[in-house]
Amino acid sequence: MPPFLPPKTMTAIARSVLERNLLLRRGENLTVESWTEGLALANVFVLEGFARQLRPMLLYRDEESFWEAVQKLPPANLGRVGSHEWAALRQTNGYVFLWGPSDTAREEALSPAKLRAITAYEDEWFRIVEKSGVRGVRIALGRINAAEAHRHGIDVDAWKQEMVQAILTDPLAMKRSGSAVARRLQRGRTVRINHPNGTSLELRLKARRPRVHDGVIDQNDVRHGDVFEPLPSGWVNVALDEQYAEGEFFANVTSSSAASGMEAGTIPPAKGGRWVFKDGKLVRFTYASGGEEFGALYRRLGPGKERPGVLSVGLNPLIQRLPNMEDQCLGRITLQIGKNTFLDGATHSPSFHGYLCLDGADVRVDDRLLLHDGVIV
Repeated sequence: MPPFLPPKTMTAIARSVLERNLLLRRGENLTVESWTEGLALANVFVLEGFARQLRPMLLYRDEESFWEAVQKLPPANLGRVGSHEWAALRQTNGYVFLWGPSDTAREEALSPAKLRAITAYEDEWFRIVEKSGVRGVRIALGRINAAEAHRHGIDVDAWKQEMVQAILTDPLAMKRSGSAVARRLQRGRTVRINHPNGTSLELRLKARRPRVHDGVIDQNDVRHGDVFEPLPSGWVNVALDEQYAEGEFFANVTSSSAASGMEAGTIPPAKGGRWVFKDGKLVRFTYASGGEEFGALYRRLGPGKERPGVLSVGLNPLIQRLPNMEDQCLGRITLQIGKNTFLDGATHSPSFHGYLCLDGADVRVDDRLLLHDGVIV
């Protein structure tokens, strides 16, 4: 299979990830897991690992045989992991996952029940990663394809180029700005978001610990269990007070999907979203497009879907329109409703996150500016 990126680009990615993101040192164990589309890049990671006197190991997942197994075998057969893989995971210092499969349309067509059965091992996998202090990254370059690019209205090559540049962004710069934002969100009690487009929303915080996703996985992250990051990275998020939200939030950024999470399935990109909150609940929503599918999902879900869930601030200066990563654009505000237990929030179900994004906002925490016209103060 020919490489999907130029050799120099793959070398730059591997060096940056091993040195600046995973902070791996001589003698440490490196595991590289790759699906078919990412195999050329995986081999470069192995080569760079040897060059740095790491101890690399490559795990390979074949796309064709995976889909044959999905078609012919019970899904539960694919959701089990052997003790030998658990043992290797416990002995790993750094983990690079070149994510698959690449046929995302086929994956999205799977029923939620089948997908849950196939991925049943994931909770235990992440439990071991956290307990063992494995520093890991997940890279989705192999999941870029023509069908997805057409769906999101972006050229395939432009998508790859922006993702590569965003992966290579200086993570230490994002770490500095992200830490400053996190301190404000940790100490604050009230958040007010305003924008000339009509957005005027007040939210509340509950002294919950914000997560800084800067792509650097250091010992502080390991202590808190924040050991696995997607690349590119670049955002700060915090669980909101689920009982308070008053006002309106208007999106001025197209969302890759009106909602995410296993319950969401395939929902098309959403434009012109407007959410109205009263007494801590979403009471009305409209969309310029993508709203019908969102509404159909929203109406069939249970309690918790209507509550404010998560607020995030983007940190990555080289992300503008990456599908499924638009919330990471520097200075972009993203508001989510629904599940937030992954950030120590109180809304457990459903597995649903509706979200809207806003550029150019003024954001005040306890009446002090955090962002002015979308620029972090």
